[in-house]
Amino acid sequence: MGATLDTARTLSMVISSLILTYHAATAYLCTFLTSDPLYMSFSVTAYAWYGCVLAMLGIYGSYKKSPTHLTIFSNHLLIDTVLSLVPKVGLVYLFHDVTADLCFTSKLNTSFWFPSTIEDLHGPGRVIQSSSTEQSLGASFKARRHCETDVLIAQIAFAAVLIFWTIAQWGMGLSVRRYALRLELQSYNNVQGDRNVDEEKIFYYEKSPVDEYRDAVKLAQNWTEKDNTTLIEVAEKPS
Repeated sequence: MGATLDTARTLSMVISSLILTYHAATAYLCTFLTSDPLYMSFSVTAYAWYGCVLAMLGIYGSYKKSPTHLTIFSNHLLIDTVLSLVPKVGLVYLFHDVTADLCFTSKLNTSFWFPSTIEDLHGPGRVIQSSSTEQSLGASFKARRHCETDVLIAQIAFAAVLIFWTIAQWGMGLSVRRYALRLELQSYNNVQGDRNVDEEKIFYYEKSPVDEYRDAVKLAQNWTEKDNTTLIEVAEKPS
């Protein structure tokens, strides 16, 4: 039981440190965003710093074994996972929209995907003297297909990373919350154990009703014997 709690404590501290690094990196990257009239970059930065504070609260709770601090941190992770679903879906759509026409822009027509000259296509010193339009179109078509494949892989990878992070964050929140509940249960058991010990002490050290009855009988006998002695002394005393 103790070893399991120590493992859960270490895992909780690692999770808190990971979330702290994530929010700190988000706040740092937001400094490179341009200002916008809706103050979106400022809002994201403020929320990232807020997440840093709660992550440090999770680290403190893990170190001190405080179920209250860990519960606050775990609730933040679970709520943030749900609330960030909509922005993440929008981010995936935005990334797909930005990269959808990437292979058809005029700027990339002169890139490594789409060579503009025969020398760019085959490399310096390997110029092939050919004026065939079909060969040029075939090379451009292959290059564009290669570009589309790369963009599609990037889109899938981006969406997969966001989905994986969402699932991982939910699992981390549940793990920290489970550790907090176990700490609360351990604290409750300790309190109940101390209370049972106190009750046992009271039972053994306090007089039972039988002992009180015996004491009362002995006291009555002492008073009776004292009264009898007094009556005898009065009768034997010469008048």
